[in-house]
Amino acid sequence: MTDGKTVQGIGNAYVDEILYAAKISPFSKANKIPESNIEILSQAIRGVLTDAENHILFLFPDTITEKERDFLQVHRPKQTLTLNGEPILKAELDKRKTYYTGSQQLFE
Repeated sequence: MTDGKTVQGIGNAYVDEILYAAKISPFSKANKIPESNIEILSQAIRGVLTDAENHILFLFPDTITEKERDFLQVHRPKQTLTLNGEPILKAELDKRKTYYTGSQQLFE
């Protein structure tokens, strides 16, 4: 999802959030994700990005580019737990850091 050839404009922090919301591991193979989970992923994309936009616009009405991230659930580099209390796991994926939890399902 961070590949600009596929989806334009979603950075790795929001990809982590979207996959966390959809309960899909960042190590999943895209072509192995079942159709039923694709709909969940699609809803997560809309939900996470809409919530983020609303949160940032509320706090920073003059700009949407502000790096406000205290509301993020799993992409929390300085934290060890999600806002829900799950341990945050960290890894490097395609030269980018990814943050995820053990509850996210791996499709391979």
